[in-house]
Amino acid sequence: MMPMTSERVERGSQRRLGLVEGDLDVEDGAVVRSADESGVKVTGIAKFEGDAEVDCDLECGSVDSEDGLIRVNRSLRSTGKVEVEDAIYVKNDLKAGELDVGGRASVGGMLASPEVRVGGSLDVAGLFKSDSVKVGGTVSAPGAVALGDMDVGGKAQIGSGKVRGEIKVGGMLVLDSDLEYRSVKVGGLVDIRGRSRGKSIKVGGRLTAMGAMECAEIKAGGEVKIDGDFTGGSIQVGGRVEVTGRLTLTDSLQVGGKVEIGGEMAGKDLEVGGTFKATKAILSGRAAMGRSVETRSGLKAATIKLGKGGKALGPLVGEEVDLEKGTTVEDVYAKVLRVEKASKLGRIFAETVELGDGCSAREIQYTGELRMGKATRVEQAPRKVDALPDPPL
Repeated sequence: MMPMTSERVERGSQRRLGLVEGDLDVEDGAVVRSADESGVKVTGIAKFEGDAEVDCDLECGSVDSEDGLIRVNRSLRSTGKVEVEDAIYVKNDLKAGELDVGGRASVGGMLASPEVRVGGSLDVAGLFKSDSVKVGGTVSAPGAVALGDMDVGGKAQIGSGKVRGEIKVGGMLVLDSDLEYRSVKVGGLVDIRGRSRGKSIKVGGRLTAMGAMECAEIKAGGEVKIDGDFTGGSIQVGGRVEVTGRLTLTDSLQVGGKVEIGGEMAGKDLEVGGTFKATKAILSGRAAMGRSVETRSGLKAATIKLGKGGKALGPLVGEEVDLEKGTTVEDVYAKVLRVEKASKLGRIFAETVELGDGCSAREIQYTGELRMGKATRVEQAPRKVDALPDPPL
């Protein structure tokens, strides 16, 4: 068996090497070059002290850098850990059993490592493959990704591909292209610039998406704006929601402020503190609007409630419809309609109708019971009929 040897490249010098049977020590300001086109192979540890340059491919057992910038002008492959105290730049690909960088890491090609930890910033131009990524500052990976979990303290920008685990970002997350994810948690902003599909997004501020989107759950403290269709489970937003296309949910939409849907909406429950607008809305459960609802073709739900002084443009269709004081609505189709005082209605088609004091309506058709308060006005005399006309929804 051949004895293990070590090679040293002294401060400020240049050396051409091939196979190093043992460790390689590279001092500050030194340059390592290859004796031929095959690059440098180190069976042991490649150790760097200070700034150093490797002007060829480097293959080694592990990398240990105490200080300075390591610059590899081609590719770096380490079967073990790459541990860099300050910064590393790799022009082409970097493959490592583990990557741990205290400052900045920049890779011009592919980065493949099961575990990546960077204290400052991480830039990856090519394919990015890892099971676990933890970065204290920023991440830029505009190419394809195949990741497990990603935890970033500042801003993260990633391209297309798949993130199997959780994406956690303290500041801003930018998704440049089509991405599949499981869970996203962001303290500030989420900007999606292509089609996306996932299970959960939770963002403290604003979510914007350019393109069709699928997500089982969205929770946002500020607002959500989607330029395209959205399909998912539930959406809960403190401020405003805007969807330019169709909105399809299996569960509820809860919004503190305004909702504007360019197309149709389908879902279970709707709860809006402000205004709701869509071409049409069909819900299997409850719809409650604080201020107003506007549709071209109507809103249908099992129960409908419109808040005090609210307005409805477009027909309302429900099993039970409750209108608070001072509301103004157009046509209503219901089994039971309850209206508080000083409200104005268009046509009413219901089994049971209760109108509070000072209400007015254009027409009333009912099959069961009609109760009207004081000073109630109806343009056409109320008619009790055997059957009501079919609702438009």
